[in-house]
Amino acid sequence: MAAKILEMKFDPKTIKHLGVHQYSTLPPVISELVSNCYDAEAEKVTINLNDTNATKQIIISDNGHGMSFDEINDSFLLIGRNRRLDSNSQKSKNDKRFVVGKKGIGKLSFFGIAEEIEITTTQNHIENCFLMDWSVIEENGEQGKSYNPVSRPEIG
Repeated sequence: MAAKILEMKFDPKTIKHLGVHQYSTLPPVISELVSNCYDAEAEKVTINLNDTNATKQIIISDNGHGMSFDEINDSFLLIGRNRRLDSNSQKSKNDKRFVVGKKGIGKLSFFGIAEEIEITTTQNHIENCFLMDWSVIEENGEQGKSYNPVSRPEIG
C-alpha cells in the first residue's frame, strides 16, 4: 500500500496578505492559536514559551478533539477553507460550541514570527505529526507547486 502524503494547495499571495502579514508579534499569534484550540473543543490549553537558548520555541497543547490524517489534508491544509460554509454549521465538530474561526488562515499565524512549525495532533489514539517550513511553502507557491509537509517519522 502506498504511503499517504500530506499536501497543501495554495496561492502564496493569499498566505502573505491574509495570514503572515497580519501576525508580526506574539500576542495576536497566541490569540489566534488559542482560538483554534477553542474551536477544537479544548477544555484545557497550555502555553509554554522557551526563549532561554538560541532555538526559541512556543509550544501550545490542548485537549481538543484533534484531527485525523484525512482531516489534516481536507481541512487544515486547505487554505481559506470556510468551515461554516463547508459544514453548514456555526458550531464545532461535536456541536459543543459556536466556532470563532472565520477565514481558515489563523493556523498560519505562526509564520508571522517563525520559519518552521511542527504540528502534532491525536485523534482516536492515532498521532499525526508534521513539520511545515515557510521558505519551502513560499518557494513552492511561487513555482505553482503544491506543498507537502514533512511527516513523522521523517522529522529529525
